[in-house]
Amino acid sequence: LARWDHEASFPAGEAVEFLRRTIRARPGEVALLAIGPLTNVALLFAVDPEIPSLLRSLVLMGGAFSTVPGPEWNIHCDPHAAARVYQGRAPVHRSIGLDVTTRVRMEVDAFLQHCTTPLLRPVADMAASWFAERREVTFHDPLAAATLFDPALCVFATGEVTVDRAAWP
Repeated sequence: LARWDHEASFPAGEAVEFLRRTIRARPGEVALLAIGPLTNVALLFAVDPEIPSLLRSLVLMGGAFSTVPGPEWNIHCDPHAAARVYQGRAPVHRSIGLDVTTRVRMEVDAFLQHCTTPLLRPVADMAASWFAERREVTFHDPLAAATLFDPALCVFATGEVTVDRAAWP
């Protein structure tokens, strides 16, 4: 990101309190998108157990629900946090699993052709390290984010999720 203006320092330990204040200030309005390990979301739910019910929705890129063997990275990084988040009761909770996101791919040349606007040029720069080892990009996190705007992009099923914490350290 050296070529692009961006914030470089952030107050330590502020993420959970920022989320708590924001959600409490706008009950029923916040759609929380989690696209990484769920540690901060679990801490948020532990600090303020009412938070899940105050969300408009909770959308996660995490898990694998049918065809992918082994743990998905975001859940694997902190399975205890993932278990706590899945126990929270948000009015709407959608998880977009690895078994779905791995189907949404684009070849490098096609991807870079779409990164010509000023907003997407930094994305192309960041993707260069990815493309040094791969010839396509998989849209794990972008697919989860896109369902905030159009849930019909994916088909969702109601169910209970159990995180097997014994399988990981």
